[in-house]
Amino acid sequence: MFTEPPRPFHRCYISAPFGIDLGSLPILLGQRQISWNWAAPDIPGELGYASAIQRSEFVIAVLDGSRSDHRVLYEVGVAEGMGKPIFMVSIRKRTNTFAISKFAVATVGLHEAGALGFQLDLFLSAPHESIFIKGTQPPPSAPVATIAAREGSIAMRGGVSGKIRV
Repeated sequence: MFTEPPRPFHRCYISAPFGIDLGSLPILLGQRQISWNWAAPDIPGELGYASAIQRSEFVIAVLDGSRSDHRVLYEVGVAEGMGKPIFMVSIRKRTNTFAISKFAVATVGLHEAGALGFQLDLFLSAPHESIFIKGTQPPPSAPVATIAAREGSIAMRGGVSGKIRV
């Protein structure tokens, strides 16, 4: 179900609206011995953000409810395609509905060091799952069907049954 066990992270890429004040985020990352960077200047033949995301171990996406969220979500898509875990932070209550539907979004201000540090620690200690496989496997508590015979009934936990022809 999960793509990897919890592990220590040392490098991250921050995708955020241009000119945003990251508040206490750089300090919190430094306390956890995590280096970070933004999009690197373009190298001929490469996209700066794509190579920076590739070199990182995880991505922090900062959403502010503005039009800039579209660029941040684009970079999140690139990171997701590369299999990078994503820590998404919304600094305003108004968050993109796609982000809410696909990711766990921490709604916390970048200057709220205690709350942001708590959310960051939760992210760093949890296993991570790609949105490409999320929801494709039944949760452990889902009913499990068994075929009783070649042409028989399907028994499911919870008392639901039916006929099946194979």
